[in-house]
Amino acid sequence: MGFKIYREHKLEKLAGEFADRVYTQGGDSRNLLAPHIVIVPTRGVAEYLRQYLTRECQLAANLQMPFPDSFINTVMRRIYGADYSEAEQRSKPEYIRNQVMKLLSGSYIAEQLPELSGYTKGENQELRRWQLADKIADVFDHYQLYRTKELEAMFGKFKASAGWQKKLYDQLFDSKHPGRDHFFRQFLQQGLNGRSAALLPPMINIFGMGAMPPVYLDIFVKLSKYTQVNFFYLAPCLEYWEYQESPRKCPKPAAWEEPESGNPLIQSLGRQGRSFFAALMNLDECSSDLEPPLDKTPDGYPPQSSMLEIMQYDMLYLFCHQFDPARDDKLACDGSIRIHNCHSLRRELEVLQDELIRIIRNGTLPQDIIVMMPDVERSAPLIHAVFGNGVLKDVYSIADLPPDDSRMINEAFHRLLATATGHLEFSEIISLLDLQVFANLLQLKEGDLNKLAQYLQQADVRWGFDRNMRQKFCGSAFDEYSWQSAFDRLLTGYACRVQNADDTPTLLGGINILEALDTSEIEVFSRLVLFVQNLAKLADDVAKRQSIREWCRIFSNMIGNFFSFADNNLMRAALMPLYRAIEDLKKLDDDNCTPGVYPLNAALAMLDSMWKISGENSRFLHGKITFCRMTPMRSIPMQTVVLMELNEGEYPRKNHQVGFDLIPMDPHLGDRSISTQDRYLLLEALLAARKNLLLFYQGQNARDNSERPPCAALGEIMDYLQKAFDLREIKHKVSGINVMYYKADQKCLSFDQQNYEALQLQCQTGSAAYIRESTDDNAMSSYEFYGLPRNREMELDSLVDFFSNPARYIVCNQLGVNLPKAEEELSDNEPFALDNLSKWQLENMLLNMRRQQINDTQTYEYARSGNLLPPGRSGRREFEQCSSQLPPLPPEIVQILDSLQRMPFTAQLQWDNAENWTCTLHGMVNIKNDMRTVCAYRWGKYDARTALPAVLGVYLAAAASDQPIGGEIFNLGSAGCERRCILPVAPEAARQKLKALLELAWQVHLGALEIFPGSSPWAHDPAQAAKKFYSSGKNFAEYGDVTNVYIQKFFRKENWSEETFQQNFLHYAQLLYGDIIEPAEGTECE
Repeated sequence: MGFKIYREHKLEKLAGEFADRVYTQGGDSRNLLAPHIVIVPTRGVAEYLRQYLTRECQLAANLQMPFPDSFINTVMRRIYGADYSEAEQRSKPEYIRNQVMKLLSGSYIAEQLPELSGYTKGENQELRRWQLADKIADVFDHYQLYRTKELEAMFGKFKASAGWQKKLYDQLFDSKHPGRDHFFRQFLQQGLNGRSAALLPPMINIFGMGAMPPVYLDIFVKLSKYTQVNFFYLAPCLEYWEYQESPRKCPKPAAWEEPESGNPLIQSLGRQGRSFFAALMNLDECSSDLEPPLDKTPDGYPPQSSMLEIMQYDMLYLFCHQFDPARDDKLACDGSIRIHNCHSLRRELEVLQDELIRIIRNGTLPQDIIVMMPDVERSAPLIHAVFGNGVLKDVYSIADLPPDDSRMINEAFHRLLATATGHLEFSEIISLLDLQVFANLLQLKEGDLNKLAQYLQQADVRWGFDRNMRQKFCGSAFDEYSWQSAFDRLLTGYACRVQNADDTPTLLGGINILEALDTSEIEVFSRLVLFVQNLAKLADDVAKRQSIREWCRIFSNMIGNFFSFADNNLMRAALMPLYRAIEDLKKLDDDNCTPGVYPLNAALAMLDSMWKISGENSRFLHGKITFCRMTPMRSIPMQTVVLMELNEGEYPRKNHQVGFDLIPMDPHLGDRSISTQDRYLLLEALLAARKNLLLFYQGQNARDNSERPPCAALGEIMDYLQKAFDLREIKHKVSGINVMYYKADQKCLSFDQQNYEALQLQCQTGSAAYIRESTDDNAMSSYEFYGLPRNREMELDSLVDFFSNPARYIVCNQLGVNLPKAEEELSDNEPFALDNLSKWQLENMLLNMRRQQINDTQTYEYARSGNLLPPGRSGRREFEQCSSQLPPLPPEIVQILDSLQRMPFTAQLQWDNAENWTCTLHGMVNIKNDMRTVCAYRWGKYDARTALPAVLGVYLAAAASDQPIGGEIFNLGSAGCERRCILPVAPEAARQKLKALLELAWQVHLGALEIFPGSSPWAHDPAQAAKKFYSSGKNFAEYGDVTNVYIQKFFRKENWSEETFQQNFLHYAQLLYGDIIEPAEGTECE
């Protein structure tokens, strides 16, 4: 029996040692079926060892690979039986937390722990009690692992400041109910008798471990008296590096002597490993082969070594390479180590993709590449966005992610509760429905959510389910702009279908009905109604303080109402952790740990603590490029190792220690430190790379290009590489569309074909080949776009849509881009005053109502229930003011409007060409009873919205009839009525005009046509047309066509003075609006 240490600096050599010394030598001769016990630090190391044994020994079988904690608990249960099992249960942090919570919730805290009673009172006291109990449990767990022997002494040393901890610890653990630390001490002091020793495995192997709690090391050493313990130690240095020197060559220096410098990377990054190495060296019971080679010199590496190999050689033997230009001038260019300075994580991934393509082309296999980052779960969407569409889309995998369905449910659950605690704003609920979980629940197909959002916008939903919720939040009960009001309007409109032919609204039971839903949409809309109703009920529940038992009922009801996937077994399986968490929360209440009532934040914090979603490691070493989290002791040898997001403030992680933790006040060798662990991980990664090491950080601000430093650990590595090899970082551009990535003499070439094509286009045109956000950028005017599709059947509305704003048509219909307009965005707040659009809508309603002899009292009810007015008295005030300022319609105008009827027309157009092309044009036209005059009217200013339907309507009606057709245009406003006429057009002339317009719409054009909604109808008046194209007002406000977000992509205000622009503008305006005249005052259109 004994404790034998085998040391290697490479994991593959360490695996070879295990294979030669243990695995191929056979197992227990007394039991041929006894497994090999191999204790590993991570699942990644276990998977690597299995793959190595399979490859080198043809078979990897009969292996048990537990973690240290699991193995020691198993051994202790064999030795001490049920007593240890009970102690193990009592020592679990979850059990300690629950028991502390029970003590903090009762009278014990006030009587025995007055130091804590102040913290657990006041606002959010329930949440604070739970958080305090959780922190105390973690601290006590660390005490049992890192102060097993010195626990009583530590409590005595800090009795004055932390006496309450001793009282609380003794309340949890006593002689009758000890913790597992009691059995650790008993085992270390008393050892085992022969009967207990026979229960141990014949051999224990510890593989790849770089650190462990001191008590675990003591237990393994004690076990070595009764069974063979082999420690396969992965060392970053082959020297005696506790003091950064070899004890055989140079004794420990005296206090007045200056120690040798050693290797700066080992010094700065190796603190954790150095402490563990010192603990191993202080063991008297072990035998080892830790003697360092005596023939190594600073220049002893092979002559063709790369920069990476020289760096690793220096770390192994505590040398510090010094740059020699005559010898090392080419080392910095060998590409074995590269440091990339980028603007964002997405840019890091884009650069990484180019680097990996280059590395794979040079012979490295995808399975020999590992990419580590601090938070792979947060980065996963960007990884898929960059790599999922590139040439490496089939050769990468992401490890350390919880199952996708479990993550989706966790996010949806918390988003649902966050929404329920708010005001049920329109934007928040639509964003909630965008989650895949709720889209599946409502069975939403592509485009359904956009349609539902449009209908709800028409119904003017802002916030609040009904008047009761309004009363709760703002002290005033009103139905306008609520979800209930919108549902009533839309469902009543679907059920009744009584919309008047003259477009006046219909009021049924006080509901201004809105006919928008089709029969095919009513089912999905009904599911949305039920979803929002359930959400409103949930909002009522979570607003109150409840007992934990009642919170469990609410959480269970949430599963039934929002996560019922009857036909999806995978989603039901993903809900199991949530079900288990709710059951654990019920047990907490059954144990009387949570008396009283709790707010939502406390109940949710308890649920989250019990909602365990385990990481999915099956994708680690899966035969592809592996993206994974930076995990201590994940020192898997790879041809290429990539470390990303080494940013200041993000890595290494900070030690967030609580103020009452006694361990930092009395530090010992081997104490756990998160930041020290992360720094040691970097050291392991430097040694794990075999051919390439890529380091990334975000050292440039994406907005202003200002510089940001790397994390301190990376900064130290960069300093070493600069002094040793004169290696400099590569500073990247904010975008991959840059010439520097496609020049042969550049260090970092790009293989992105899309970026290359965009760059070619940019070089040809001098402008970027994508839509920019700049308001004065007309970059798209240099590209060719086709117009309307050349079909044999066409609708008049499509012509109106195209010629009203060709720029908008191109961007929306051909490029598939809907540009945002701030004035069109629906606010989540109800209005308190009428804006210009709402005022126009109200005036238009008043105009139509007065035409129907409907009094203002009834009109007010229509406007109020239709959400055209602010709620309450301010709405009444706005209505009365608008009604008093609106002039009455002249009787002759009323007579004309009353004589209109909407008629369908169809014109057959034929071209005399080789194809004998024919096109049938359909459309609905407003025409007088005499069937000779088309009429268009609108409450508002004269522009394409009234002129274009009138002109095209005249042409269609004339082309479809056997007599000339004219037209009239009425623009109604507070100043009176503007009348314009369209000269009568003969049928043949109308057909020719329509054919000319269709040919223009079908053509391919360079940019957009010079046709605008505001200025083109005024082309006959140059001054007015210029004003409609662009004008400025007070406070530098800009108006006109050129301020339209779609027109801005093709034109700017300076174009107005260009001769070619003016020629095209006047030509198209004459073609469209040349038949419109303004008759003299008092005359009729003839």
